[in-house]
Amino acid sequence: MKHPNTIAACVAYGISMGVQYLVARYAHLQLSDWWKQVVNGAAASAVLYVGKAGVKAALLRIWNGPKKVWTGTTAPAK
Repeated sequence: MKHPNTIAACVAYGISMGVQYLVARYAHLQLSDWWKQVVNGAAASAVLYVGKAGVKAALLRIWNGPKKVWTGTTAPAK
């Protein structure tokens, strides 16, 4: 695959369109242009954060992030 970010952009676009559709359908709200940009940016950021490592790795990074900040990194075993 020569352009993985293109696939990520298409997935993010699909996610943002899905969110906008669900908001319009079930909340009976039409998002303003500003909120549409927020949804687009959030979807793109989420897809690029997950990346090749997958959802499980992204969730582990989020879950273990504060722990590593609090305790620091451990020295490698010799």
